[in-house]
Amino acid sequence: MFRRLVAEAALGERWIMDGNYSHCLDMRLPRTDTVIILDCPRWLCLYRVVRRAIAFSGRTRPDMADGCPEKVDWQFLKYVWRYQAEHTQARNAKIAEFGGHTRIVRLKSPRDITAFVDGVLKSAA
Repeated sequence: MFRRLVAEAALGERWIMDGNYSHCLDMRLPRTDTVIILDCPRWLCLYRVVRRAIAFSGRTRPDMADGCPEKVDWQFLKYVWRYQAEHTQARNAKIAEFGGHTRIVRLKSPRDITAFVDGVLKSAA
């Protein structure tokens, strides 16, 4: 069902899709003109997870569905810490295989992200 919805969305003339979802990159990348990779240091990602867990401990975040209280355990912390090392190579291989024509924008810090967004907003004005 999910892959069908992604396939239908990717057939559109213009679209933006958020998220890694590596199991459907083969459907998205051939029709993608730009991939934006948020590649912040893992210590920053881990810090933000812990900060968010403290701020919303036992409560549901505004960006989450009702009834999904914030919860962090060691398994999730290890996943965040290892994510970059375990997924970067596979993601890059899929981009090379299915999206060779695709422009890659790699943003490595909050400053990079802000500058990129500011540039997009200026060009849209």
